Amino acid sequence: MTWYNNSEGRYGKSGAKGDAGEDVVKSYCINHNIRWEDMNDYKSQVIDKIDCIVEGVPVDVKTNINKNNQCVVELSLNNKKKRGPGWLYETKAEQIYAVDLAQRRIFVYNIFDMKAYVSKNKHKAFKVYQDEGTNILMYVSLKENFITEIT
Repeated sequence: MTWYNNSEGRYGKSGAKGDAGEDVVKSYCINHNIRWEDMNDYKSQVIDKIDCIVEGVPVDVKTNINKNNQCVVELSLNNKKKRGPGWLYETKAEQIYAVDLAQRRIFVYNIFDMKAYVSKNKHKAFKVYQDEGTNILMYVSLKENFITEIT
């Protein structure tokens, strides 16, 4: 497998969007004197699903905020590209930094809290047909009490 130093090289257009989100988080951290470390090696990106370390906490950056101010949580995938659990259950990050690229806003939540929310609200999950298969997603309002805007 060819290793690229950015998500755009690995995933195309969706990777470029992810890279842009990571740049927003990096800029925010630098401008606010917050310790930030890039985790752009193969193990961090592909196996652990971690983009950076912020103040000692492993973070996965997502650009998954839709126009209704909801973050899109990927619960499971069953398509031609991948079969198995979604990123919520695969990441080794402790926190997600969800970035609204259009408004350059950053929302933070703990993985543990999102998993608890999803577990209590399974009835809100829905199927999406894409990539010749079915993925199960959930929309979660940014107004939930475990999600905090830091910008």
